[in-house]
Amino acid sequence: MIRCRSLPLLLAIALGGPVWAENPHPPASRPVASRPVATRHEPLARFHSPSAIEVVRVGLQACALGAWLSEEGRCLSADVLVAHACGAGSAVCLDGASYPLDALLAERLALDFGAYATVALRAIEDALALGGYLELEELKRAALRAQRRIRRHVRYQLLPHVWLPTEIEVAVGRLAQRFSTRARQELVITSGPRTPESQAAAMYLKLVTGGRLALERLYRKTEAAKEIKKAYQRAAGERKRHPEIIRAMAATIRAQIARGVYISPHLKGGAVDIRSRNLRARGKAALVDAVAGFHGMRLIREEKMPPHFHLEIGADEEHLD
Repeated sequence: MIRCRSLPLLLAIALGGPVWAENPHPPASRPVASRPVATRHEPLARFHSPSAIEVVRVGLQACALGAWLSEEGRCLSADVLVAHACGAGSAVCLDGASYPLDALLAERLALDFGAYATVALRAIEDALALGGYLELEELKRAALRAQRRIRRHVRYQLLPHVWLPTEIEVAVGRLAQRFSTRARQELVITSGPRTPESQAAAMYLKLVTGGRLALERLYRKTEAAKEIKKAYQRAAGERKRHPEIIRAMAATIRAQIARGVYISPHLKGGAVDIRSRNLRARGKAALVDAVAGFHGMRLIREEKMPPHFHLEIGADEEHLD
């Protein structure tokens, strides 16, 4: 898994492809480094199932005929790289293209990425959010226009620390579109997949703020929860500092995973948390209704600290409509 938010590398999103991928028969792919980033738009149907999407640059290129012109006759564009499995074994292919950030951006990405177009749009929007490095004021205005166009298609936000596997983000995007038509709001994703360490940190905070029975109340696998709580109590009894306590809890979680026990779906990459403090009763009802439109998607509960809904997304996620 790769994640990058520093300039010029913005974002890499990893893992798999969902069962609803729109092009089940991609053409043969070429090995890594067999070609550079394209200097013009090319249909890349093989992008139907990417393992990583990365915006490597937002910059200037010659404007297409009829496109918005700067004084220098150049337009904004985004260079997008895509990594995906290809051939036998674990071979990885790399391909890409330069996309003009004009009114046809969404359509171009839909042709190239199919169901994953929303993920690519969101990655480009993240890059545009750092548009302060663009020197010309008119290009900054163009970046804002491109962001507004993207928001018509991307009806969810990821908090800066949140990373989602591509297949999970596609599912979140579809849910967000369905929710938005009902509630006229966007979904805000506050948490995604977790490592044993980040899961331990989340459980540590629950114990500190929620009391000694907090884990048993929150987690269905009560025996696993009790085992993790014992690790917490043992380390706390030895007067260890909180980083050491969290490491002890993480070691227990890792041992449970080795036995095939997952205290939380976040550890499998199939769970996200959705902010609820911005949702009134109508918005919450719209979210429940939107989730009901998908097989393999389940809204577990609303938690209060911090306010969020816990959503599980299974491998068999499928739209009912």
